[in-house]
Amino acid sequence: MKKAIVMFLLLFLTFSACIPAQEVNLLLDEKFDTEEYLPDYDMDINLRKGICEHDGRLFFELNDYLYYYDEASGKMGKLCGKPECTHDNTLCNAHMIVSGLSIYDGYIYAAEIISDNLSILVRVNLDGTKKENVQNLPGLTGSNTWVHIHRGYVYSSVERQEVIDGKSQTKFVIYQDVLGGTEEQRKVIYEDSSGWMVEQYQLMNNQLILVMDHYRNKEDIVRQIICYDVKTGKTEKLWSEQAGWPMYMNNYYQDRECVRIVGMLTGEDNSSYTIKTERFDLVSKKLEDGLSLA
Repeated sequence: MKKAIVMFLLLFLTFSACIPAQEVNLLLDEKFDTEEYLPDYDMDINLRKGICEHDGRLFFELNDYLYYYDEASGKMGKLCGKPECTHDNTLCNAHMIVSGLSIYDGYIYAAEIISDNLSILVRVNLDGTKKENVQNLPGLTGSNTWVHIHRGYVYSSVERQEVIDGKSQTKFVIYQDVLGGTEEQRKVIYEDSSGWMVEQYQLMNNQLILVMDHYRNKEDIVRQIICYDVKTGKTEKLWSEQAGWPMYMNNYYQDRECVRIVGMLTGEDNSSYTIKTERFDLVSKKLEDGLSLA
């Protein structure tokens, strides 16, 4: 009897070892499992300017109101379609104190600041006739706050000052929430509290690409390119090197294939890091037309 049990256990373990481990897939819908650009569901690369574009219209926040600008007619106004609204109070659909804008699946999303400890993700349809709360986004108290919607997830980031081991340090955090989900589903996909830093990030297909400068002092800058894989949930450092020039918002550019930073290494070069090939190429030694995001 004992021999039969031992044989059974050996066969079970052998069979189990032959079964390949199931690949992790954290994507929320099978239509997101592609490297193709999905215009209704992908982050607009212009969002770093705080401007959304859709069907010939620009959307942006100005003085606590959401505005539209029609490029063909030149018409501009507050995005509110409520009948008889005076557009000068908090009941106006265009009124919102926000951090970041995203156009996603026919709506404009923004994180509206409610208090020091709470922001609420709100959305407005493209004609301004409907505005509604979607979900709470806690933990965004601080500075340099951004909120983006991409392929079913809400990505929010914030810098805040914290006292660590008796010293005041900057902590940078990127959160990932399920759009329309609960706070229990929130994940911290990246955090760093190693000192003074400057960071920019972009969502491209199923990757979050983060470019970060760590300042030990004004002349000692370490630049890194970090990739978070949305499908597998894994984070990888793609590149790290001493940088010869600070990275600012007006010398950082990213498209759907590469990260390009003016003065990437020496302060004069215009280098491009291509995500797919994981390599740098010197584009030119002069600023290209349309490259600056200033």
